[in-house]
Amino acid sequence: MNYPWLRRWRSAYRREPLPTFVLTVGLVDLGLGGLSQHGSLAAVGLGTVVVAVALRQWQQRPRKSKVVSRPPEALPHRPAHRVLPPLDLNRRSPS
Repeated sequence: MNYPWLRRWRSAYRREPLPTFVLTVGLVDLGLGGLSQHGSLAAVGLGTVVVAVALRQWQQRPRKSKVVSRPPEALPHRPAHRVLPPLDLNRRSPS
């Protein structure tokens, strides 16, 4: 019994466990309240489903990145090619 909706439900539950759990609880409450003709339980389930969908939308919205300013460097920048003195191969070392 490999239903395609079950596969999608499992992958959604792995990616976003909290909204999917809240959605599951809401759907169960909505189903039980609707089948047993308890309007208050169905209303709680419907409210929970709405909250789960809103939570999922809130989590998926793009985040604004904060610009982090770097502190000024303590030492001035020096080019890497002038760190060491030039090497002169023509001079002989004193013996």
